[in-house]
Parts: sequence; C-alpha cells; structure tokens
Amino acid sequence: MRKTIAFLLVFVMLVASASCADDAGTTSPGNDDSGTDTSEYPAVTWDGSTANGFRAGDGTESSPYEITDASQLALLAARVNEGTEYDGKYFSLLCDIDLNNIEWVPIGNGKYAFKGVFDGNSHTVKNLKITAGISYRKPYPNDIVVNAYVSGLFGTCTDATIQNLNISGARIEVSGLTNIFDISAGVLCGACYSDTETVISNIRISDAMISTDFDQENIADVMKLGGVVGASYSAGQSNSIFKQLQSDVKISIENGDARNNAVGGISGYLHTDSSCSVENCCAYLYVSINDEECYLRENSFGAFGATQCSDKPFSILNVFSKVTVDKIYDVFHFYPAYTAYVVMGEASAYPPNAPSEVGYELENVFGYVEQIDEVSSERKISTELYKPKGEGFRQKNCLGCEELPEGHGFDETIWDLSDPSRPVLK
Repeated sequence: MRKTIAFLLVFVMLVASASCADDAGTTSPGNDDSGTDTSEYPAVTWDGSTANGFRAGDGTESSPYEITDASQLALLAARVNEGTEYDGKYFSLLCDIDLNNIEWVPIGNGKYAFKGVFDGNSHTVKNLKITAGISYRKPYPNDIVVNAYVSGLFGTCTDATIQNLNISGARIEVSGLTNIFDISAGVLCGACYSDTETVISNIRISDAMISTDFDQENIADVMKLGGVVGASYSAGQSNSIFKQLQSDVKISIENGDARNNAVGGISGYLHTDSSCSVENCCAYLYVSINDEECYLRENSFGAFGATQCSDKPFSILNVFSKVTVDKIYDVFHFYPAYTAYVVMGEASAYPPNAPSEVGYELENVFGYVEQIDEVSSERKISTELYKPKGEGFRQKNCLGCEELPEGHGFDETIWDLSDPSRPVLK
C-alpha cells in the first residue's frame, strides 16, 4: 500500500512539473524552462504559435482565464481582434513570458478593443517587438472618420483594467505608414477609451524604445507616443485612474513625425471630459528629434506630452518626471522647436473661464527637463513643471528640481527613495 502511495505521489509531481502549456494545447508548443521565474509555472519563450485555448478558467473573477504560455497571450490577441472583446471578463497571467522578438500583433485593433480585466500578477513580458502595428478607421467628432494607426502590447482598450504587469525590452517601430491621419503608440497600450472606468495600475516599463521610420507624402496630423499609453480618452460620465506607473523609455521621432507630436514618459496624450487621477508615478523619458524638421511641427514633451481636461477634477499626486531631449531648445523665426515641461508638455483646461471649473489639481509633483546637444555636449536644465493654457490650475508642494526635496510627501512604503535624483517604485 505504501509503495502504491509513493508511486502516485511521484506521478503527481511529474505531472505538476510538466510544461504549463500542455493543458491548453498549442499549434506548435515552444516552452523554454530556462527563465528565472520562481513562480509555480516556468518562464516561457514564444515560438510564434497561437494556442487553442487558455490553460483554465471561465473568465469570472473567482475563476479567471489563466495564461501560462506566450501562445495563450497570442490567443487573447487573436480572439479580441476577431471580435470577442471579453467585456467584464477576467484574465490572470501566471508566469513570465519572453516574446522572443517575434513580431507581435497588438491585442485590440481599433475595430475591436479589449474590455476585460488583465492581472499580470507582477510577472514580466519581455522582448516585445512590433514593426507593423494596426491601421483602422477611427471615428472623430462631427461624424468624421479618419485613417488611424495603433501599436502596443494592447492596441486598443475600452473600460479595461490592466494591472500588476512588468514589460521589459520592448521595441516598437512605427513604420510603413501611408495616408494615416492619427497615430497612437504606447508600450502597454496604444489607445485607451473610457465610457465608464479605465484603470491602469502597478505597471513597470523598463528598457523600452519607440521609434518612427516612415516618409509620408501626406503627413499625419497627430502622433501620440507614450512610455505606458499612447493616448487616453475619457467620456463625460467616466473615470480614468492611472496609479503606480513607472517607465524608462527612449522615444525617437527623428525618422518620421506628424504636424502635431505629443510624446510622454507616461502618456503621449490624455484627453478627459470627466474625472481623472494620476497617483504615484515616475517617468524617465529620453526624446530624440530631427532638428531639420522639428521647427516645422508642433512638438510637446513631458510625463504627459499633451493633456486636456474638463471642469471635473484632474488630480496629479506624487509624481517625479525627468525628460531629456537630445537638442537644445531654440527658437527659429519666432517659433519654438519644441515645448518640454516636466509634467505636461502642453496643458489645456476648458471650458475657459467657467466659474465652476475645477481642472488640474497637482500635489507633490517634482522633476526637471534636461536638454543636451549631443554634438557640443552643451547641457541646459529647465525646471518648469508646465505652462498653463486657460484657467483651472491649482498646485500644492510642487517644485521643479533635479532631486526630491525635503518634505516631498512621497510614501516611503511605496517608493524607493535611496537615490533622490531617481526615485522609483518598490
């Protein structure tokens, strides 16, 4: 009897140690157990395949769809892009995933968007590579429809929650565009839309790069590039929450730009007709520009490239931002090459002069802009947090500075402040 029990225990252990993808089945399994993930499931290297199903779960909060293989993440992209938006459904990532620099198709293609809850459980997706992105027809106000382009791990999301996820080593190239009016690209998500509530929480972006490589005969009107999110839009009765976000990203618009370029360490563009909150975020952004073309464009850089808020509260609390631009600010024919501010490269509040306007409320916001001429090594520092455009800007304990001052107000249970010139989240 004891021999039988021992045999059964060994058998169970062997089954448990098998590849976590075996339960779901893939068109071409390609697991690599050499990763450093110490969770129940081993780290997985993608071979470009798409699974036939998720490992387990029914999509409820108590039994989320389980993703334990890169091919299952690819399945999520395939299903969303075919029209299954998973409205209100739950997903749980249970291991680290290496996308192996194989071309990735974003989750959400503009026509269809991810509408569920995705919990990364503090796991890492690394080596994300996108060179194609997705083109689609995007509705604009007044019943106008334009050609748009979106790129990111998630392409488009609506009323989604994405949380507890690390992305490392992403390389996103915005390239091969023709006759595109609107471009949005972010490492986590290209474009987020909120009709009720969007939550982006506990996201860490490291060693990321977004670059452009296109020559448009008919230049795009707007391009929004962000370390976490390219662009975010909130309707009048919704709520947008961005909390505990950390990004370290290089964004180059040297080889392709638009008439209006909004580049942000956290988000390229954030437009809200409703309430919005940003809390406990740090952004380290390096921007490369084309000094021959930038004078002909409108370029705005910051933790948020450009923002536009309504008469409802737009709260920015506990933020540190460093923006580095590889050209010294200059004025050509009385027109600036770019505007770069610590928090918001361009900040607008509307409706103008409304008595009930609440607008921006900033507290414990710090950082600086560094401008470097890579040829002469000249360096200039700017400590302007933002330049108000309209009314509705209130701030408390905010300071442009190269390191956190005393009395910064940051919660040290959340922040690692061992280097005051580069605070990061724990």
